[in-house]
Amino acid sequence: MKTFINKTAIIFFTFSIAILLLVFLIHFTTKHTANFNVNQNTKYLVMGHSHPECAFNDEFIENFKNLSSSGESYFYTYQKIKEIIPNNNINGVFIEYTNNQIRTKLDEWIWGYEKMNANFPWHSSFMNKDDIEYLYTKNLKDFPKAISTSTRNNLTRILSLDFISTDIRYGGYKKLTTNIDKSKLINDINNNAKDTIDEIEISTENLKYLEKIIDYCNINNVKVFLIRSPQHKYYKKENEKELTQLKKRKFANLDFLDFDKFPLEDNKFADFGHLNYEGSKKFSLWFNDLIKNGLLSIENKTDFINKEMKEIRELNNLFIE
Repeated sequence: MKTFINKTAIIFFTFSIAILLLVFLIHFTTKHTANFNVNQNTKYLVMGHSHPECAFNDEFIENFKNLSSSGESYFYTYQKIKEIIPNNNINGVFIEYTNNQIRTKLDEWIWGYEKMNANFPWHSSFMNKDDIEYLYTKNLKDFPKAISTSTRNNLTRILSLDFISTDIRYGGYKKLTTNIDKSKLINDINNNAKDTIDEIEISTENLKYLEKIIDYCNINNVKVFLIRSPQHKYYKKENEKELTQLKKRKFANLDFLDFDKFPLEDNKFADFGHLNYEGSKKFSLWFNDLIKNGLLSIENKTDFINKEMKEIRELNNLFIE
């Protein structure tokens, strides 16, 4: 009996070591075959969740690359920053800073099973030990599942020679062709007006990684701009006061390019928080002109942006009349 137990233990130990070696080999191979190079003309990156993903059409913005991705927290944006910056000649990074990104529900976008299982496999091979331990301690139950998904996905990529790169799956402009359904507009407005305590509470965990992004970029001499993509006038913003105060308290030294009130007709929105293709084209062409007209070198960027938006608003009013 003792011999049987010893043999079983040896087999189990050997099997465990083999599995660990396989996982290590797969992630090692993934790390050394990934290609994070972007077009050599790219000098600026736009990063964040679905708002910039649908707003900044880099087809119309010179020297820009949109690497935003739906449902992406600052934790995973931070991983992207560490992967992209060392491999490219990037001058500046535009990071979305908007109302829903400071809400406590964004914690779930970091370590909740759905988001972790979707995002972790793309970055697990390149994460440092602290970030991996962070996910593990925040979700002991689901972290092993994310490891399993990561190993399986990376093995599939290796076998199919489909290595990680900055293609559309990694992040990029998302084209939406739908419009706000006017028949449902009143109902959406009423639902959007309902306040919850979560709208006011602030996610310190997500914001911690925004600070890490800023620190990393500063160390690497990459300029950081906080941005807010255009949002419909009925988009839920009960925490506007908190967003503004937080900016003054923690990020006072950063430029905030606020395009929240960029004038667009209802039919240029896919919903309250996202532009459709026509809206993104109009906004992106205008944004490209702002950059060409020296926005990034102007001291008072807020006044300049507001002045340009006012001109568009007045032109639209004249056109409508």
